[in-house]
Amino acid sequence: MSSAFTPTYPDRWLTPGVALFSAYLIEQLGRDQSPLALLQQPFFYRGVGSGFLIAWLVMAWIGWITRRLDRRYDWITRPGHRTASQLALGLALPAVFVLLLVDLQFRYILHTPVSLWVSEWLLYEYPMAVTLLLLWNGFYLTAWFYQRVRQPGLTPEPIAATSAPPPPRQVILVQQGGRRIPLPISEVAYVYRQAPYNYLQTFTGNAYLIDETLDELYTSLNKADFFRANRQTIVHFRACTAFVPQSYGKLEVQLSPPPHEPVIISQKRAPEFRAWVNR
Repeated sequence: MSSAFTPTYPDRWLTPGVALFSAYLIEQLGRDQSPLALLQQPFFYRGVGSGFLIAWLVMAWIGWITRRLDRRYDWITRPGHRTASQLALGLALPAVFVLLLVDLQFRYILHTPVSLWVSEWLLYEYPMAVTLLLLWNGFYLTAWFYQRVRQPGLTPEPIAATSAPPPPRQVILVQQGGRRIPLPISEVAYVYRQAPYNYLQTFTGNAYLIDETLDELYTSLNKADFFRANRQTIVHFRACTAFVPQSYGKLEVQLSPPPHEPVIISQKRAPEFRAWVNR
């Protein structure tokens, strides 16, 4: 999890309203009758009603997956990961859901004699449905950036061309219940990942949940004090009480407080670790 910024989206009542409008728009697309004449046809209500249910389910999925991605990939700090994930899970997958759900609608609700896969629906209504999915993703993207810009302290500041290196990091924000607590760096014994979460262990034995990924955190730490033992663990120099050689040139680092799982350093990183502790 990487994003400390969690927006709120005004979609609780907007979703059903937009879903109903989308169902109506797609159902009347390409029909010769006037809107008033369509309102007098029973099949029109079946189409709009079932289309509303399809649209609401798919739009609710986009809202749910967007909130999940907000907690993992920040649009500004991890734009590549976020864009790829949003397109795959927020657009491509819902587009497949639409096809499968409309196929069921054709078969069991509308009782259409022509199969969806050979109908004109794929030529006219489906492109419109995908466009609406894209616009709904755009709604969340716009709301995210609007709130990000308006939230104090989160707007990126311009970087001067000759800016001085940032000062050493002093605190890490940790979670305790619903609170965010600034924890001094001097209290950090090690940081570890226990999927799907990242934790910070203090020298006093307390463990806290953190938002940052280990990659992001390690780039901001003093490399003289902290070492990236492996993909799952960052250790402080004072927490390393000993290390034991293992097979194939690996090392097992013994930490205080003791970790939940052995911390193994690969053969490739072992010489760097030895040099780090032998300073």
